Amino acid sequence: MSGSEFRVGTMVLKWDARAAKPGNHKSSTPYGQGPFKISTCKQHNAFKLETMEGDPLAIP
Repeated sequence: MSGSEFRVGTMVLKWDARAAKPGNHKSSTPYGQGPFKISTCKQHNAFKLETMEGDPLAIP
């Protein structure tokens, strides 16, 4: 799916960079958190996410 196909309301997984660090690769380790919904589309394929209940996701 390209960035132009992501729209408000699309369900996505959030990449978990901590789980994907070298040495943490196990077949049972999930690398995505979610699902979340896109609440706002920004430029350069940047998005704001919200929980399935509609609460904004905190920016780390």
